[in-house]
Amino acid sequence: TSALIVLVHPALPARSIRELIAIAKREPGKLNYASAGVGSGIHLGTVLFEQMADIKLTHVPYRGSAPALTDLMGGHVAIYFSSLPPAIGLARDGRVRALAVTGTQRSDVLPDLPTVAEAGLPGYESVLHYGIAAPAGTPRPIVDKLNAAMRDALSAPDTKERMATDGTEPLPSTPDQYAATSDGLTIAQPPHRIARLGVGYCPEERGIYSSLSTEENLLLPPLIAPGGMPLEEIYAMFPNLKERRASRGSHLSGGEQQMLALARILRTGARLLLLDEISEGLAPVIVQALSRTVHRLREQGYTIVMVEQNFRFAAPLADRFYIMERGRIVAGFAARELPDKMALLHQYLGV
Repeated sequence: TSALIVLVHPALPARSIRELIAIAKREPGKLNYASAGVGSGIHLGTVLFEQMADIKLTHVPYRGSAPALTDLMGGHVAIYFSSLPPAIGLARDGRVRALAVTGTQRSDVLPDLPTVAEAGLPGYESVLHYGIAAPAGTPRPIVDKLNAAMRDALSAPDTKERMATDGTEPLPSTPDQYAATSDGLTIAQPPHRIARLGVGYCPEERGIYSSLSTEENLLLPPLIAPGGMPLEEIYAMFPNLKERRASRGSHLSGGEQQMLALARILRTGARLLLLDEISEGLAPVIVQALSRTVHRLREQGYTIVMVEQNFRFAAPLADRFYIMERGRIVAGFAARELPDKMALLHQYLGV
């Protein structure tokens, strides 16, 4: 594993995380940052920093860390959250300015450098995890043999010494342990904190405030990004909510509560929506209305992840399907492959 290190170009008048956040707040979108590619750990770590600090930066993706660091030194980008090994020498030589590391503890290589959390953004953490994968279908005895050899290598004193010099830490694991961490991200946080990750989360239990009116529920969610859906558009999409705008949440029908839960996350500005069993226990006419709403949101450019047991509801809406069994993704395919995958669906789901 390796924490990241927050680097800025020396010309940027920021000598701490607090100063960097203050500059970004004064001129939203003016500061740009590099990443090692869209969706990389470095990119996501910077996005998390943006969300938690409530700032707006401009993303400049590169094909790897080397060109990103080169352009940071050249002043073409202002900020880069780099992995530690390639950045340590540059920071010590003064070619870039290091502000903080992104782990929960200070790095032994740069002990005077604070963590982002202690430097002004409590609760922030972003760490890269490295692993080795074999081709699908590799026999388990071979996987176990390779795993044992690599664990022995990571335990060797010279390996530990070299990794410590680079600012990284060994984290040996079994194949099953690594598979559990690489299959996906576990959002082990209360629902009200998940919004801060930029995710519009509609939980199975709906997550509305029963003692507040419909409109009070809609005015309450945090704005996590520009572009939250205005009330007028919400009411056009959900006419029932407009009629019940003064009604308490506890007085709404199950279908109206589900519509309100979905409407609340549209108010936040999130473009990634996680919908957990939104059709469960609802009358067919309400399910059809939710289906039309999800289809409309797709057309508006939202990215939507639905976790559903109601296959007839989900099938016409999805671009891709993933089958989960005991918390693991066991199969995935595109919508165009659905007719050829029905036997597989029968096997796993009994549909």
